[in-house]
Amino acid sequence: MKRRKLPYIHILPRVLIGVLVLGALVALIYVPLLAKGVFSFTEVADAATALPTATPAHTGDLPAPEATATHSPTPAPTEQAAMPRSDVVVLSVYTTLRLGDDNASVSALQQRLTDLGYLDSDMPGSLYNESIASAVVLFQRACDMAQTGVADSTTQSSLYAENAQAYRIKRSDTGKDVLRLQQRLYELGYYTDRINGYFGPNTEQAVMFFQAINGLTVSGELDYDAWVILYSEDALPAPTLPTDTPSPRPTPRPTASTTKKATSKATSKATAKATVKATSKATAKATAKATAKSTGKNTGGSENDTATPKPTKTPKPTKTPKPTKTPKPTKTPKPSGTPKPTKAPSSGKKTYSSLIEAAQDQIGKPYEWGAEGPDSFDCSGLVYYCMKQSGHTLSRQSSASYAKNGRWTLITSMSDLQAGDLVFFKSDSKDSVNHTGICISGSAMIHASSSKGQVVRSSLHQDYWERNFVCGRRPA
Repeated sequence: MKRRKLPYIHILPRVLIGVLVLGALVALIYVPLLAKGVFSFTEVADAATALPTATPAHTGDLPAPEATATHSPTPAPTEQAAMPRSDVVVLSVYTTLRLGDDNASVSALQQRLTDLGYLDSDMPGSLYNESIASAVVLFQRACDMAQTGVADSTTQSSLYAENAQAYRIKRSDTGKDVLRLQQRLYELGYYTDRINGYFGPNTEQAVMFFQAINGLTVSGELDYDAWVILYSEDALPAPTLPTDTPSPRPTPRPTASTTKKATSKATSKATAKATVKATSKATAKATAKATAKSTGKNTGGSENDTATPKPTKTPKPTKTPKPTKTPKPTKTPKPSGTPKPTKAPSSGKKTYSSLIEAAQDQIGKPYEWGAEGPDSFDCSGLVYYCMKQSGHTLSRQSSASYAKNGRWTLITSMSDLQAGDLVFFKSDSKDSVNHTGICISGSAMIHASSSKGQVVRSSLHQDYWERNFVCGRRPA
């Protein structure tokens, strides 16, 4: 007997039943493994991760970091390891980075923060230290995020976006960078209120005044470009207004009462003046007449004189002054020896020893973005502090501005550097100067390192410094 073929309508239910059975078997097998952590939803980022390569329009040496926000004391992740395990399924791009983490993804994070203007440029490192955490706080503040200092997936997604927010400081912000902003605006004459680290309405008005005088867009927010000008020799101070000339008061319109009052006052004044004048004249005349009459009687020697003049006293003889002693002749001074010629200051280590000693005394002190000592420093702040300690007169500026100082001798070759010179570098992603240090020899420098988190001594003969050397300056 020939078997009839079932139509497709009868086969479909059997297929659906098979799929459901297969799905149930997969669930029974993999759900327990997922619960045990064999399969997990983990975010990772390492050297092999393809990160966005958009380049922002800002870089450079910047001022103080936001240090008022505290970092959450979350311990280092255990299951979310720095490097992906072989038994973990990778389902996303970024892993959460916290204080103390040490892996290759920190270098990329540090470079991105530097490019956006939140951190001093330096040879990238792999340690997530306080310097990087402070820069993350500033980025989160600029983006109106929770200021935790932890680079979670949301923070990194915004940080690596093509339109990532570059450094800015705005109304209601607080932090040490606000404090230093107020100090700098005070030095230039734009700010006269309390220096308290709070960006209030008076600070906003001072920023707008600075922007207007220096030809910038008047917004009340200070971005990186305005900050570079603020900490350069090109910053124009606030115009000063003369204060010795009082402001003229408006003249009131005359009224009937004021006219009557003024007339009465003038009449009284004139009457008093005339009375005084007449009285004085009459008194003088009478006195002169009486004086002349009595004088005539006395000088005439008539019998009517009643007053007998008193005999004048004979003056006492004056004492004869004692003769002055003849001064003794002064001794002829002995001829002094020929003075020794002063030695001209020699160049090199001896001339700049005080600068080098000042720099060596700061080794080990913490790095803090925008700080200028004496307890913490950024790269240009260290140069500023040590130069002042060694007797140089200069203002607080960025490393890019110091590199342009035409009063200091320009050095174009790293082989010509010597002790006491200032050395300037760019980064791998930017051509402008954004780091500086103090040479203690022709092959070593002392600088405030954001990667190391402190002031350190580094060799100049490293690939990073050699390929990013821009110039040196020898202070006069």
